[in-house]
Amino acid sequence: MLHILRKHQHGIMIVVAFIVIVAFAWFFNPYDTRRGSLNQAIAFRIGSKGVTIKEVERQTRVLQAASDLGFNFTMQLLQPTFDVVDFTQNRYILGEEARKLGVDPSEKEVQAAIAEHPQFQRDQKFSEDAYLDAIKETLEPAGLVAGDLRELMADKLRLDKVTALLSSGFDVPQSVVDVEFQRERELISASVVDFKLADFEEGIELTDEELKAYYEEQKGLVPTEERELEGRLEEAEQAARDLIKSAERRKVEFVFFPEPVAPAAPVPPVPPTVPNLTPPRLLQPGTNNPPIPNPGGALSAPPLDPLDLEPIEVPAPETETGLPSADDESEPPGQEPAPLEEGAGKIDAEPLDAPPIEIEDIDLTPAEDLAGEVNVGGLGEDPAAPGGGLNLGDGAAAALPELAVPDLEVPPIDAPDGGEDEEDHTSKLRAYETQVDKFYMAVLAEAEQFTTLAEADGLEIQTTELFSQDDPPASPVVPSNLITTIFKASMETDNGILVPVEGISPKGYYIARLLEIDESAVYTFEEVKEDLRKALVKKKATEKMEEAANEARTKLLAAMEGGKSFADAVAELNLTSRDVPEFSMNKRPTGTDNVTEILAAVPTTTTGSISEMTRAGDDALLVHVSQRVAAAETKEEVEDPAVPAAGPGATTDPAEEKKRMAERLEMQAGSGMINLWIADRRENANIVRDHELVQPRIYFPRSLGGGFGF
Repeated sequence: MLHILRKHQHGIMIVVAFIVIVAFAWFFNPYDTRRGSLNQAIAFRIGSKGVTIKEVERQTRVLQAASDLGFNFTMQLLQPTFDVVDFTQNRYILGEEARKLGVDPSEKEVQAAIAEHPQFQRDQKFSEDAYLDAIKETLEPAGLVAGDLRELMADKLRLDKVTALLSSGFDVPQSVVDVEFQRERELISASVVDFKLADFEEGIELTDEELKAYYEEQKGLVPTEERELEGRLEEAEQAARDLIKSAERRKVEFVFFPEPVAPAAPVPPVPPTVPNLTPPRLLQPGTNNPPIPNPGGALSAPPLDPLDLEPIEVPAPETETGLPSADDESEPPGQEPAPLEEGAGKIDAEPLDAPPIEIEDIDLTPAEDLAGEVNVGGLGEDPAAPGGGLNLGDGAAAALPELAVPDLEVPPIDAPDGGEDEEDHTSKLRAYETQVDKFYMAVLAEAEQFTTLAEADGLEIQTTELFSQDDPPASPVVPSNLITTIFKASMETDNGILVPVEGISPKGYYIARLLEIDESAVYTFEEVKEDLRKALVKKKATEKMEEAANEARTKLLAAMEGGKSFADAVAELNLTSRDVPEFSMNKRPTGTDNVTEILAAVPTTTTGSISEMTRAGDDALLVHVSQRVAAAETKEEVEDPAVPAAGPGATTDPAEEKKRMAERLEMQAGSGMINLWIADRRENANIVRDHELVQPRIYFPRSLGGGFGF
């Protein structure tokens, strides 16, 4: 047997190695789509690159931070569906294509662009404080770093450079600029005829047969689960689902693993405040300069007027050998010191009234005899002893004048928080991730032991009642990204255990277990009969309103062609109209309703005519444009007093305005080109997405009242 093994050992080792490699790849692959450790399941593949769910979630935070910091270019990278997954894919595509085209920005270009970004400027120049504040207040709470900011700016530069390549050689014709200039700045006078839905809902009666027929119609429009997983639904599909289908509800229990807090920067200790302590003046050898009288016994001295001082001679310091000391740098080393001139080193001042004290009156005890511990807190055995209680040694006490020193209480200085170093914190992070992984793998193996395992790790278990995705529970609070994961279709796998979800505030990981599912189901006819009645009444009223508006438009136009004014034609049809304050397309009218709908209807309506029926929420309206006043084309016309004031469309120099408008139109054209370019590159990028694992995550910027919607 051993002989056979030795003979075939080479082949046997190859087989064993192959089995080991396959086993590791299968059981320890961090990108497994079901049991991925810490959200490492693959969200999509683009070419040969696999991108994890964790990275998609990080890009979600990057996108929000970009919006907060004024990086508006990210809206173009949300094409085609405003899905965060699209944003992640488009960033990868943009980076690859920029490298192929040779327009990848350098680090120097990125730094220069960051310095010029308006969010990082104060007083029209780069502010390091503003930049650091953005990192601390916007990036760090989202778990991001300065490198994410630099990469965002690099993407902006890539997009700008690719746009410049696409639009090179393209100029907007002057005729287009002239037309657009007038369209935006001409003054418009208009009137509106309103049609209210509530007026048409009155008197509509419905039979049970009509309601049942409508119920069956809506059942046919309810989307299947497969259709919902594909992404966006048609308006009719969503309306039918919301009307006659209950929302799925789920009940879970979950635990939270808080991430170790990073060490705080050490705070330097604050020295104790010493009240009213000014050191006494030192007596100079060879002078008769007395100490200042000290009434009250405090170590303080009144301010001195230099004119009150008598002349003081300041001889050069000498050592025991009579030569200048080594510390004296008045002359270069090795040279004789220059002799002092007569009168040098003197200050003319009047003598003090205090009696002079000669140097012989002071006991100059050698320094080695003064050795003693300076005890600020203990103050020696006798606080009243000379020296004010400062224990300086026996020799020093006799050398000091009798001065009263107040007791000083030095408050204890607490050690600053966060004293651990970076290495300790890194070790804690590794141990923390190991703990999360270990718990996750344990509950995957024995889901029914979730509670037992959590209690063994000292974790708090939180349990919800049944809730829907659109109506989360008030308590316990479930973070939005965990709710999204809870309602993924893939949650039923792995014994109901979710892939760990990363929390942002507070930072950490959530691990949840599915306890119960209340399946979404179509309501019976009786359960939704009243809702069906309201919906069908609204539908019939809407049809009647639109029919009435279109009929009124036809009759109004006919009456006006017959020579009647708009006001007379409106009165003849028993309608009412309201005048809109004079406006232009670049200055919205004020003091009126439905401004957005009016501005949308005006461009396609000729002067003296009436717009097509325009919906305004549940209601409808018709817009009559009675007059257009052209904007001034030259500076001379603007300044001509005979020309009526242009009002909202006024401009001091139309030529400059047109120049800026041409630049804007070219930018808009470039934006359209880049959108087409991104769509083309996406088609050729070989993107494979797991729609079951990663549902659409639609993003709307906060500036539009949004955030994330589903």
